Amino acid sequence: SNVAVPGTGMALSKVCVMRPVAVGFLLIGAPCWSFVAAVAKAKRDTGSYFSLRKIAENYREQLLKPRDWFSLWRTNSRLAAWHSLCVKKETQGWGDYDMENKWAFIEKGRNKGVAVSPVLETPALCIKHKNEEGGMGIHFFRNALEGGDWILQEVMQNEAFVAGLLPENAPLSTFRVMTASRLGLSSKE
Repeated sequence: SNVAVPGTGMALSKVCVMRPVAVGFLLIGAPCWSFVAAVAKAKRDTGSYFSLRKIAENYREQLLKPRDWFSLWRTNSRLAAWHSLCVKKETQGWGDYDMENKWAFIEKGRNKGVAVSPVLETPALCIKHKNEEGGMGIHFFRNALEGGDWILQEVMQNEAFVAGLLPENAPLSTFRVMTASRLGLSSKE
């Protein structure tokens, strides 16, 4: 429910309410949406909505081998989901896949004394718009530390050296360190 069809505000879950609707979207909706995306990209690339060669090239890419962020994210999500199912079958549990949950990751790091991004200790926040009246523009956020849904943190910035390597106003650069050991492999691998 928190993922939208790219370029729209429509929740992707709206087309997955029933299997026939999802299949229909996959067979009809996705190719149509790929065509719209191809035309929009042609306009950005050439300045014209009518560059048929560019539209065909973009359509082929979007339909058969998309390279936009959303498509790569979906591919990564499918691969991770498939792998987690394989792990679940072998280990009778999810292993460390619960670490995909940001709050579970922070809690486990804090409990083990591993440095994780700091969280505010306040139970809740009340955020108000500076110029709205009558109770409009007010939002309440209950901290995950208190059983709420929100991880409350101060805004972090890139360290000065890293920031010097990036364009101006670049988002926070993060990476995950993953390690493995041969001891974790089965004898037949």
